[in-house]
Amino acid sequence: RLSILSETDLERILGAAEQMSPGLLIVDSIQTVFVDEISSAAGSVSQVRECTARLMQWAKPKQIPVLIVG
Repeated sequence: RLSILSETDLERILGAAEQMSPGLLIVDSIQTVFVDEISSAAGSVSQVRECTARLMQWAKPKQIPVLIVG
């Protein structure tokens, strides 16, 4: 089973992933994903760093592998 979500807001991505409980999460591409709290543009170093950190914080306790495509 494969689900595809066309979304760039990380909070919405994580909300959908929370509901779906995937066996694997692939984010393609990380440069388009953003967090509202950071004022810089999607794809900036600070956005990519924060989005990656939040993905890791979400996935580790759930033991869900996350593949990030850049």
